[in-house]
Amino acid sequence: MPQYCWVLIVPALTSLGKGRQIYGSPPMLKALWFSIKDINMTKFLRCKVLVAAFLFSSVAANAEPASPESIKALMQSTGSGEMGMQMMNQMLPALKQMIPSAPESFWTDVMSEVDANDIEDMVIPVYQKYLTEEDIQAVNSFYQTEAGQKLIRVQPTIMQESMAIGQQWGQNLAKQVLLKYQKQSSSKP
Repeated sequence: MPQYCWVLIVPALTSLGKGRQIYGSPPMLKALWFSIKDINMTKFLRCKVLVAAFLFSSVAANAEPASPESIKALMQSTGSGEMGMQMMNQMLPALKQMIPSAPESFWTDVMSEVDANDIEDMVIPVYQKYLTEEDIQAVNSFYQTEAGQKLIRVQPTIMQESMAIGQQWGQNLAKQVLLKYQKQSSSKP
């Protein structure tokens, strides 16, 4: 008598919140039934891996997306909420060079019309693409600790020094590549 194996797949975890449904509702039960004699062990193991991946993706897909409010709280606590104004302040000298005849009152007026929240609102979907509400809450909690506050204070300096080191490393690497090429091209007949 052949042995049979049931592989149950129960991914239909009702909803993702905000009324979105996944795999239907109420939860559907799917099952695969096959004879172990009909497949070899490699195929059986592949099937188990696929089922595990399917179940894992169902749980991940069911995670609550990060809310715009919690993302904005994160951006404000880390200072990245001021990104729009920082970007505008960096762009202003170049803009002034493009329109040198514009009076200072023009630039004051332009700056007063800039809404820094625009860039925040544009960035929120990027955070939501990669982080769940649980992730954002955990990060926000960390940034409220003493260590989190210290990281916020020193991170710009760490980034600045790291970029300088990276730039030096890149220059040294470029020199090595050029020297290697020169040696190889000069040694060829």
